[in-house]
Amino acid sequence: MLWGFSQQARDAMACSHQEATSRGHEQLVAAHVLAGVAQTAGSGAEVLDVLGLDKVELVALCRGRAPIAGEPTEGPLPFGGAAREMLSRVADAMQRTGHRTVYSAHLLLALFAAGHEGRELFELVGVDEVGLFQAVSDVLVTSSEVADRGRA
Repeated sequence: MLWGFSQQARDAMACSHQEATSRGHEQLVAAHVLAGVAQTAGSGAEVLDVLGLDKVELVALCRGRAPIAGEPTEGPLPFGGAAREMLSRVADAMQRTGHRTVYSAHLLLALFAAGHEGRELFELVGVDEVGLFQAVSDVLVTSSEVADRGRA
């Protein structure tokens, strides 16, 4: 269970897991997380829209950057590389924006901060840290995901 995560952030992580298992990957990596956020409703998807990114193209890019596919797998997967680091940085992203709940937009900030693998995905689509933070800040003010829970 992802304690402190909004329903949309949990949905994005579940979609990330599905991205990995459906392609037979042995661990969840940054590309799975970004694809999961892009495919689910919530503030993370809203940030991608504000940044002018085509989510279908972004998912395709992520699928191309993920490990070579194998046979579909079942069960929980370990977090690898930047995805593992993202989990350790998500609380910082949440606090940086003044929230007490992890929203799906926080996953994007944490993924960018998680190192080369995460940052490289954003750079491939022309997104830098300043632009990402500004988009996240703007979206979290107006997002229905946040409005449903208040400032929590």
